[in-house]
Amino acid sequence: MYRSIALLIALLLLSVLASSSDAGLYRWVDEEGEVHYSDSVPPERVKSEHTELNKAGVRVKIVPHAKTPEEAQKELELQRMRAQQRQLLEEQHTADRVLLKTFRTEDDLTMARDGKIAAVDVMIEVARGNISRQQTRHAELLAKAANLERAGNPVPPHLSDAIAKAERAIRDTYAGIVDREEQKRDIRARSDRDLKRFRELRNLPASNAPVPKRETRPILHNIVTCPNPEECDRLWKKATDFVRQHSTTSVQASSSVIFITAPPMKEQDISLILSRISHNDGQSASLFLDLQCKRSVRGKEFCRGPKTQGIIKEFRPALTGEDNPRP
Repeated sequence: MYRSIALLIALLLLSVLASSSDAGLYRWVDEEGEVHYSDSVPPERVKSEHTELNKAGVRVKIVPHAKTPEEAQKELELQRMRAQQRQLLEEQHTADRVLLKTFRTEDDLTMARDGKIAAVDVMIEVARGNISRQQTRHAELLAKAANLERAGNPVPPHLSDAIAKAERAIRDTYAGIVDREEQKRDIRARSDRDLKRFRELRNLPASNAPVPKRETRPILHNIVTCPNPEECDRLWKKATDFVRQHSTTSVQASSSVIFITAPPMKEQDISLILSRISHNDGQSASLFLDLQCKRSVRGKEFCRGPKTQGIIKEFRPALTGEDNPRP
């Protein structure tokens, strides 16, 4: 029994010695740049970078220094940005596959763009027809109110409300037209990006590729954006003066948000409607000028002529002083 206990103690001692002989080393560098090797890391260097070596002096692993809170935050930010970058790459690869699968040639892209713009133009034309009807209705309501006032009778509240409602309907419809025009601009920009990417993916030389059709008519020359109520008020005064100067029909309604001249009656009548369309921020707004001609063949031809289009092109310079209006 005593012999067995002695043998067990001897085995334990041998195990401890063997474990001690297999222990590795640590390599670390102090503030002076001097390299040190030891069987343990000094307490003051535990959080600093050091290297673990096995008994043969081969590096096992590198223990990095403990990060400061600022370094840890920076590392998290880098990880977040790398994740976003991977997501963007994946989205780009997906978009490329869809682009190549959907379109076979550059003409397909151009036709798709023109079809989308044509569809938006149809919706704009429908909206303009609605405005013409709303304008006629508004004129009828104003005539009723004027007749009552001439007869010495007060305008009933329901008639005043109907007039205000008609004005809001016209202004809201114009806001929709502005959105549609912006949509057309977005369609063109997206088509240009897709066409450029399509050429890159197909290895098509840009010099030999057909240039997509572009409209020669300027985009949104009849809209001016103002950043705050004070600037909007200043520009609104100039805009209403512009309408009085260029419209051939009399003023039908005037307020701080809409300025309407009477509907066109003759083939060469020019009716102008000015709207002040507020943005979502509650401060900025867009001043939008629309020109209407008589809804007839000759009236439409006159509306496309140089005189009427010149009025549209002059709107922005008249308000902002710009010589060359930006689209």
